[in-house]
Amino acid sequence: MTSESTRFLGQPREMKPTVGEGFSCVLLTTYHCTGSENFMNRDETNTIIARHWRGWTKTEDADGYEDFLKRKVLPELQSIDGYRGGYVLRSEGADETEFVVINFFNSLDAVKSLAGPNYTVPVFEPEARRLLSLIEDFATHYAVRACTI
Repeated sequence: MTSESTRFLGQPREMKPTVGEGFSCVLLTTYHCTGSENFMNRDETNTIIARHWRGWTKTEDADGYEDFLKRKVLPELQSIDGYRGGYVLRSEGADETEFVVINFFNSLDAVKSLAGPNYTVPVFEPEARRLLSLIEDFATHYAVRACTI
């Protein structure tokens, strides 16, 4: 169930903020690759998975949503076996604030322990639904092939 003010986004939408304006990055937990991680030799059974999702808040709800992510979402994600860390990116628009959430997992099975068997569907707490004004209704998953962090 969603709040009446929440809109769903079925396809990616392009936002082009001016470089240097309205950008911030919230570091939830750093995913650091190390020299011992050889991404070149990973196969489908041991690839790090990046889960990408976007959502928007009204400008006045942005700080509350960011706080919610840090206070509630991060501790819950850290309890998932196979969770490696993640990033929350924030871009201020004129009327809305965009959040990009990227989380890293050891495997697709670890993602499924968060999201269930239909793992491309985003997972939301009721508080998040109240704060979000636009929701991308899918999460995209990528195999991490290189890392320089």
